[in-house]
Amino acid sequence: MPPIERLHAAFAVNWRPDNNVASQQIMMTHNATISIAAKWLDDSNNDKLTPEQRAEARKELGAYRTSASR
Repeated sequence: MPPIERLHAAFAVNWRPDNNVASQQIMMTHNATISIAAKWLDDSNNDKLTPEQRAEARKELGAYRTSASR
């Protein structure tokens, strides 16, 4: 792991609210919870899997939808 001094930009100690006007960046992160549901949906419709595996995927997808809606 790099030293703690290298974990932030050198100019961050002088940060002011107007510093980000000239250079704004967008950071996108992966949302794993969507990927899990998508995998179960894909598995539930995959003809290459056994009927038992497809049924398990449908069960897990249903459980995910129920818990996500709470």
